[in-house]
Amino acid sequence: MNREKEMLLQGTNIYLRALEEADAAAYTDLLVRNRHVWKQFEPAKDEDFYQVEHQRELILESQEDTKNGKSYHFGIFLNNTDLLAGDISLYSVKTSFFQSAQAGYALDTDQTGKGLASEALFLLMKFAFNIINLRRLEAGVSPDNPASIRVLEKAGFRREGLMRENLLINGEWKSHFLYAVLSKDIFRG
Repeated sequence: MNREKEMLLQGTNIYLRALEEADAAAYTDLLVRNRHVWKQFEPAKDEDFYQVEHQRELILESQEDTKNGKSYHFGIFLNNTDLLAGDISLYSVKTSFFQSAQAGYALDTDQTGKGLASEALFLLMKFAFNIINLRRLEAGVSPDNPASIRVLEKAGFRREGLMRENLLINGEWKSHFLYAVLSKDIFRG
């Protein structure tokens, strides 16, 4: 399977593909429209973050990280319209003795409640376990985010513990649940 085909993950309602420089404006628009909701679960970002040029630079950095096997950042696109509806990533990819990565995702608030985050996470898991051959995925989730907890549990992630005060959000250190899934828990092939 060639690398370009590996980076296009087709689902029933959505597809995942690596963000490209040409996606910078649409991605910035997604970030701006959803910042009022996402900011309650993410570290604070300065105003430059919400500029197209800054996102273009981050997309180029992400492409470099993908080439080096450090992270994989995908846009979540609707099959019927090609609308960018969110993003999902594998980051902190570790090989050798670990074969693990962190998973993170965000969905446009206009698209929630349709099962798209679950579908995107399933596609990401197939990529992680069957294409780049990881064996463990982890995700941190705020105890105040029941929708994201449902997405993780539906995908087979199990709560392993509490990471106390692990992330600075809006000036406060917040704790997160640690969820994880092993490839053998889910599927092969």
